[in-house]
Amino acid sequence: DTMTRETTKISRLSYFYTQVGVIWQYIRMFFIPTGLHLDHDVAVLMQANAKVIAAITGHFLLIITGIVLIKKYPLLSFSIFFYYTAHLVESSIIPIRDVFFEHRTYLPNFGLCLFTGTLLLKIPSRWISEKLLFIPLLLLIILLAQITWARNEIWRDPIRLWRDSAEHAPNKERPWNELGKYLLTAGRLDEAIEVLVETAKSRGSNTAEDNSNLGYKPSEEASVNLMMALSQRGETELAFEIADTFLKRTDISRLNRSKMLTNKGNLYAHSGDMQNAEKCYKQAVKVFPKNIMPRNNLGILYMIEERYDEAERAFMHVLNIDSNFALSREKLQEVRKLKSGKK
Repeated sequence: DTMTRETTKISRLSYFYTQVGVIWQYIRMFFIPTGLHLDHDVAVLMQANAKVIAAITGHFLLIITGIVLIKKYPLLSFSIFFYYTAHLVESSIIPIRDVFFEHRTYLPNFGLCLFTGTLLLKIPSRWISEKLLFIPLLLLIILLAQITWARNEIWRDPIRLWRDSAEHAPNKERPWNELGKYLLTAGRLDEAIEVLVETAKSRGSNTAEDNSNLGYKPSEEASVNLMMALSQRGETELAFEIADTFLKRTDISRLNRSKMLTNKGNLYAHSGDMQNAEKCYKQAVKVFPKNIMPRNNLGILYMIEERYDEAERAFMHVLNIDSNFALSREKLQEVRKLKSGKK
């Protein structure tokens, strides 16, 4: 069963209920390309409702239409069957955590292009002359070209791209978090912090118990990005408070706890407190032994303190878990050179 699903958090039936509506949204976006953005916020439907039944009925009627038209209009039939066949893998009963992504329409939309083109060719000349048809089609092509150009301009800039997505899906965490991350990378700290606070608020409760100063319960990724932004702005105490608040929670996985301990250790190391950094890294390893980053960071810390034997062991542990981790391999070679030079 796990081989034919990307996530176990969505049942096959719930995914199917969701996708029958999503496909109609894909069709609408093909003919009316508005509301396009990278990361859509679509709720997973846990049970069938009137909209689901209406969506299924619509798909059924389209497929029946394709069957009826096979002999007289085979290209129209083929385009309908192609569209549904091309959607079978990602928009049927194989659960994927992201239930809506525009790029999934690229191949199926060939069927819609073929359908539209065939339909236009079948318009009888007695209904509308070719000259009159040419003018609106030319205007449509120009309009679509402008829309495409505008979308490409947004995609050229990751900050514009994720801001656009966040504005279209204001209650979804990922667009806000990615926007904050790219603002942070660009050095726009005040904007990054404002966005990352919005990220955390969009995913957590608003009780003061969750965070005495901030009043929300951030996710792991939002917390890490906030910590980095606050640290760069010199607000180290608040950065540590975010880490501590996150670590007090009981609803996080061992891997996420290990990641946060690693990032807390990084914050200590950045502040020059190597003793507490070492404690955090060791706690991170204990919580989730297969997390290689705290082991790697321990090795780097030992190198800084000239504890070369311990550094070598730390990097060897990493490579025993992941032999392809290039950073630890490079550091292992470096520490062995330092050891030989010391002798």
